[in-house]
Amino acid sequence: MKEVWEKFKTFLIAFTKGMLLAVLLVLPWLMRLIAVLLWLTGGPLAMEAIRTIYKPFTPSGAVLALQFAVIFLMVAWAGVALRRGGNFFWGSLAVSGVVPTLLIRYALPWFLGWRHGDLVVRILPPALFALGLMYLNFRFRWLREKGVSHE
Repeated sequence: MKEVWEKFKTFLIAFTKGMLLAVLLVLPWLMRLIAVLLWLTGGPLAMEAIRTIYKPFTPSGAVLALQFAVIFLMVAWAGVALRRGGNFFWGSLAVSGVVPTLLIRYALPWFLGWRHGDLVVRILPPALFALGLMYLNFRFRWLREKGVSHE
């Protein structure tokens, strides 16, 4: 009986070591799978948030354009991360899924319940776009006056 117990104990030790090794070998791929799933979750949640915020007072074509902008930004983020180097690709995918998810889950309900939230949603995007255009205008004018070619 003692010999059977020793063989069973040896089997359990070998089985435990094998399972630990299998988990350690699969862990990087599992983390990559989680990063992709987070990335794929963040996009639809962001599109749903856009639909929730802008649908009541915006034509459907503009809402659709904003949703395509979310898709473009998600894919562009992944492309930039891939070009920068493979080391940060999976982490950037996870971050680009986690950040919109957290913002939508925690900030959006607060923002929609805020009395002036609707005004900020209507004013902030065009104001930021106008600031970006003014920055580009001043930057290229400065480069042109300096004699730097921007080609």
